[in-house]
Amino acid sequence: PEFIPKTDQNRVQNCFNKMKALKHDWEVTMKLEGSSMTVYKDLAGIWGVCSRNTDLKIDEDNKENAFVKMFNEIMKNTDIAEASAGLAFQGELMGAGIQGNIEGFRELRFYVYDIWSIADQSYLNSRDRQMICNDLGLRHTPILMQALRMKDQDTLQDFLSLADGPSINAVRREGIVFKSLQNPNKSFKAISNQYLLKQKD
Repeated sequence: PEFIPKTDQNRVQNCFNKMKALKHDWEVTMKLEGSSMTVYKDLAGIWGVCSRNTDLKIDEDNKENAFVKMFNEIMKNTDIAEASAGLAFQGELMGAGIQGNIEGFRELRFYVYDIWSIADQSYLNSRDRQMICNDLGLRHTPILMQALRMKDQDTLQDFLSLADGPSINAVRREGIVFKSLQNPNKSFKAISNQYLLKQKD
């Protein structure tokens, strides 16, 4: 829907100096390997589910679609139905048949990494996002650092190196995402070189 932005972050190589100049503190989360998925409750209280590019129909004919199946699981097994109208939960759909399933999950899983306020046209801050996920019983993308401050001596290579490391189950994670604690609409990502080299093998 036009009232929800597509999920995307700029690579650190393209914005390092600009982000460093902000002097912000950054939440650092794991970048998970899956497919972007958004579950939303519009301002009228109507639920919907999207892949990265498509608003999907939630009906009997589409019930075997992985995104619709995950939506139904979330509605059944969490308290998301109690969420306020006007929120869009953006996250990663993972599991069997999704992008190679590098974590080896047997079931479909949905990890929230952002919550978008439709009314305010802005992302919720880190604290509110984590609190809502906790209250509703939603999985949150793993947080590696609650607050990281860029130092004057930090280099681009320092931040690329932070991207390397294990994922939830996999030996190599895809990378990490940085989100500003001062302005939740500011974010960027670093892709792990170890992960990229493995993908080429």
